[in-house]
Order: sequence, then C-alpha cells, then structure tokens
Amino acid sequence: MLSFIKSLLKSFQYAWDGIRFCFGVEKNLTIMLIISIISIIGGFYFKISNTEWLFVIILVIGVFALELFNTAIERFLDLFYPDKNEMVKNIKDLMAGGVAIISIGAGIIGCIVFLPRIITLINHYI
Repeated sequence: MLSFIKSLLKSFQYAWDGIRFCFGVEKNLTIMLIISIISIIGGFYFKISNTEWLFVIILVIGVFALELFNTAIERFLDLFYPDKNEMVKNIKDLMAGGVAIISIGAGIIGCIVFLPRIITLINHYI
C-alpha cells in the first residue's frame, strides 16, 4: 500500500512539473489563469447556480487541458521535425485552432453567465 501511495504521489509530481513547464513556455496560459481566477471569484460574488458552476469549471479545466495537450504535441513534433515542415505547421495550426475554439466558447458562455449580472450591478450604481 505504501508503494502505491509513493507511486501516486510521484505521478502527481510529474503532472505538476508538466503544468509548471507549460506556464514557462506558453504565455497564453498565464492569461487563461487570470481569466479563470476572475471567473471563479465572479462566480462566488454573483452566487451563480450549480449548473452555471458546472459550465464554468468544465470550461476552465477544458481550456487548460487542451492547452497542455497542444503544448505537448508541439514539443513532440519539434523533437522530430526541428526544421520548417508544412505538414507539422498544419498540425500545429489545427491544435491552435482547437484551443481557440474552446477559448471562444468559454468566453461566450462566460458572457452568458456573467454579463447580465454585471449589467445589473452597473445599473444599480448608475
């Protein structure tokens, strides 16, 4: 049992190392983190429903996970194709497109969840 726990902790350490590495090489991840923190604080401030929390949490996790996969695949391709390669460019562009789509979707859902509350808050103080 003790070896299982040690193995599990080591796996979490590897995962944490990967996340830290990604923050070091992907500037967009920091922007995503800031937006995620603002969204979570906004969720508590505006007391969003459980269903809205599910959407916010799933999208935050989804955006981060897809960015980590994107970075991993880009690094993997760079390992085998360090020079310019049209096929590699296409693959990287497709991955970036996937991250862009989920980020845009998260932004739209964020607007659906938070914008009416923000407008109400602003109107209250005007």
